Amino acid sequence: MHASLVMPPKETHPPAHPGRSKSLRIRYAVVLGHVLSDLRKARGLTQSAFATALGTNQARWSRYERGVGEIPATLLALAAVRMGETPLSLAEKVDRRTRALVKRGVEVQFARLGADDAAGTVGPDELRALYALNLID
Repeated sequence: MHASLVMPPKETHPPAHPGRSKSLRIRYAVVLGHVLSDLRKARGLTQSAFATALGTNQARWSRYERGVGEIPATLLALAAVRMGETPLSLAEKVDRRTRALVKRGVEVQFARLGADDAAGTVGPDELRALYALNLID
């Protein structure tokens, strides 16, 4: 199966929350970080131990899992392999989560958000809440 990344939809989604003028938005890096965190935890690894195995430190890895900063491609590929995945299977997992968010009316953005774009943005805690409430698959 050929993996493809979901590009942000061009049409405007209706507000995900009544009374909000903007739709919910999330940066792709946050979705990626959430998937990385879930995979690491599913394998019983701490951030510190995993970061050390990747040749980085816990503080930096924590930033990647929170979607703060952009993870270098080589480190991302190494992380996938260290978690028993391939870079392609990791990309497919992120793609499935991205599609689920878009299906629910959340706009996934591939560029960094500016200060004016902060309202309506879904951060890591909000993303976890969406999953916990079964609002997205």
